Amino acid sequence: MNQRLLTSSIVMALYASTAFAQTADQTSADQDKKKQTLETVTVTGSLIPQSQIETASPTITISAQDISRQGFATVYDALKATPIANGGTQGNQSSGGFTQGAQTISLFGLPINYTLFLINGKQMTNYPLAYNGSNAFTDLSNIPVAMIDHIDIVPGGNSAIYGSAAIAGVVNIILKDKYDGVDIAYRYGDYSDGGGQNQRLQISGGHSWGNLDVSFGLEFINQKPIFASDRKQTASINANPSLNGAPAIPSRSFLILDGFTSDYIDPGAAACAPLKYLFNNTTSYATRINPGTGDAESYCGTTGQYQATSLLNRNRSGSAYTSLTYHINDTTEAYAQILFTKSAPQYNIGGSFQFWESNEQFLHPGTGYF
Repeated sequence: MNQRLLTSSIVMALYASTAFAQTADQTSADQDKKKQTLETVTVTGSLIPQSQIETASPTITISAQDISRQGFATVYDALKATPIANGGTQGNQSSGGFTQGAQTISLFGLPINYTLFLINGKQMTNYPLAYNGSNAFTDLSNIPVAMIDHIDIVPGGNSAIYGSAAIAGVVNIILKDKYDGVDIAYRYGDYSDGGGQNQRLQISGGHSWGNLDVSFGLEFINQKPIFASDRKQTASINANPSLNGAPAIPSRSFLILDGFTSDYIDPGAAACAPLKYLFNNTTSYATRINPGTGDAESYCGTTGQYQATSLLNRNRSGSAYTSLTYHINDTTEAYAQILFTKSAPQYNIGGSFQFWESNEQFLHPGTGYF
């Protein structure tokens, strides 16, 4: 009796041990199924590579597909569309300054030299002219768009790594390092209100020979201007909404002034008639009341003095990029990058259209009246 009981106990113990082992194995298998391997994301906007889950700095990435899908013509167009590029800058919409042929951005409204621009993690050279005559800066209009893989933007202070050049942030433009074959692309664009047509021709390609990777990109841009005459709001000072339909007082184009008395000498309508063709046939004999003396003053004036002002400058530019990379081993490589650009901007200096804010009036969105 005792022997059978002992045998039964041993058998039950072995069964329990086997069942426990099977349960443990099943639990381990279920846990293995639940395990997921997270993809490592490296932030390239820093000299110190970091995993995205290890840094608190937000990163904005603009891919080549984003640039193509949104129809951006240049790197500048893509970057200025980001919400953090909210500072005003000089560029191809300014005239009479220092750098009409260059384009750059201002992050968070800070000075443009507080943003550091990199190509493949290496600092870009400065534009040959100083921005506003005082600050060194980087031109974004000379990078072939066809060669871009993606753009990483690390906003906020990164001066601990890069110095004062990165107080506003870092923009790292990653170009394609491997290319096989040749691609040709053509882009045409214009504006619904007229003027400003643009064409872009891109030729990109490359090849690999063993450990040597060679890639190149050529880009040619023809930007036609937008003149004030192309927009009904700026074609004439008669468009001033504060006039409420009344004719504008022509600006003084030609006048005769007495050097001793500072009084106007009436030229007469006959003297102004031969000048009618000027400023798109808007020059005529005019009279105004001097706001200081209250006297009537006659002269040859025009209401179209701003028509020739360029709101978007004409620009013809070309850029060439070449990259050579030799892979010595898995951790070491030798490289050379060459970026060449040439631009020929043209612009017409004119007056500013300040009448939109002169009388503290606001356009009612429903009626279109002030």
